[in-house]
Amino acid sequence: MKKIFLTFIAMVLGTIAISAQGTVSMTQLSFAPGETKKLSIELADETLYTAFQMDLALPAGFSIATTINEDEEEVLDIAIDAARKKSSHQLSYNKIGEGVYRMAAFSSSNATFKGTSGAIVNISVTADAAIAGGKYVVELKNVAFTTPDAVDVHFDAITATFEVQGGVSGDYTAEVNCAAEGDAMLSASVVAGGSPLKLLVAPKDGYRIASLLLNGNAVDVKDNVYNVASVEENMVFDVTFEEVLPDTVQMVDTLIVEKVVTDTLVVEKIVTDTLVVEKIVTDTLVVEKIVTDTIEIETIETDTVFIAEVTDIPVPEIEFADGMMSIKCALAAVKIYYATDGTFEDYREYTGPVAIDEDCKVMAYAVLSSDKAEFDIIGTGIGGVADEIVSRKYYTEAGVEISEPVQGVNILVITYSSGKTETKKVVVRKK
Repeated sequence: MKKIFLTFIAMVLGTIAISAQGTVSMTQLSFAPGETKKLSIELADETLYTAFQMDLALPAGFSIATTINEDEEEVLDIAIDAARKKSSHQLSYNKIGEGVYRMAAFSSSNATFKGTSGAIVNISVTADAAIAGGKYVVELKNVAFTTPDAVDVHFDAITATFEVQGGVSGDYTAEVNCAAEGDAMLSASVVAGGSPLKLLVAPKDGYRIASLLLNGNAVDVKDNVYNVASVEENMVFDVTFEEVLPDTVQMVDTLIVEKVVTDTLVVEKIVTDTLVVEKIVTDTLVVEKIVTDTIEIETIETDTVFIAEVTDIPVPEIEFADGMMSIKCALAAVKIYYATDGTFEDYREYTGPVAIDEDCKVMAYAVLSSDKAEFDIIGTGIGGVADEIVSRKYYTEAGVEISEPVQGVNILVITYSSGKTETKKVVVRKK
C-alpha cells in the first residue's frame, strides 16, 4: 500500500514545474541534552497548494521523537499543522538515509491547504542525552508543492541551526589528524564555547609543515603553533608535512666556477646554463656522468680516450588528435621542421597545429643554434609512438661509416624499430 501511495504522490508532483515565488523556512531551536522540541516547517506564499514533498536531514545526535497513534501504534511524531490541514489531507513519510526523512502529503479530493502562511508541518525532534554542546545544522531539501491544476513549484534548499547548551562532554569538541612525518597535540579535546584552544605541531627531523587545514579550510601556522582565540564550533585539524632539503643544497639558475685548483685537478671555468668547460687538467679524474639541458657525458677517464662533449637535442614528439597534427620538443628555444611525404625533400618550419586529412608518414627535426655551431637531430615516426632501438652507427663528418668513434668529430645515428632515427654529434679527444 505504501509503495502505491508514494507512486501516486510522484505522479501528483511530477507534471509541470516552475520556480517558487513564496518562501519556506524552519524554526531555529535551542536544546538541552535529552530535550525534545517542536520543529516547524513554515510556508508563506499567496499561491494555494494541495500537496507537497520534502526531505529533512537531521545532524548526528538528533532524532525524531515517537508518539502513540489512535491504533496504539508507535509512530514518528510528524504531522500536518492543524491550522493548515483539511480533512482529506493525508501525510506519509519514510526514512531514506541516515538521519534523512522524506515527507509527502496530498488530498484525495484535491483540496488546498488552509491559509497562505504559517507552519505546514510540525516535527518533534529530540537531542541525545549524551550529545556535545555546540551548534548543529539541519537541512531541508528537494522541496516541492503542487497547485490544484497540477503545477509543481520548487523551493531552494534551506538550513536551520540547532544549538545545544552545555552537553555532557562540554560545549565543543576538537580533534587533530596528523601525518606520520610528525606529531600534533591539542591543548584540549573538549572546549567550552568562547574559550581559547592551542594546537602544537612537532615535525620530525628533516620535515616541516606543508599544510594545516581547519574544518577543511587552509590556515596559516607560525612557529609550529596555531591559536584559536575563541572556539565557536566543533573543530577538526588536518596536518601534512613535506621534506626539507639540507641547508647545504642550494638551487641556482646559473653557476660559474672561474678556477678550482687541487693537487690533481685544475678547472679553469664552468658555466652550467649551457655547460661550457674551458679547460680541465688532471692526472686521475674519472667522471661517471654529467647531465645539463643540452649536454650529457656518460663517462670520462683520463688515462684513455674520452668523450669530451655530446650535444643531444630531444627528438620532436609528433601527436595526432581530431584530424590535427601537433609537434613539440622538450627543449626550449629550438626551431622545428617537418615533412609529410616521408622525406625531407619538401620540409617546412612548424609554427602550430596542422590539419591532416589522410594517412601519411610525418618526419620532424629540431635545430638548436649556439654561438659556435648548429646541431640538429632528426626524428621520424607515425604519431610519435615510442619504439625500441635497433642499431647505433657511427660516421665521420664526411659520412663514412666507422665501427667505433675516433678522435675528433663523429656522427652517431640511432635507429628505432619504427624507422625513427636520432642523430647526435660526438666529439672525442685523447688525453
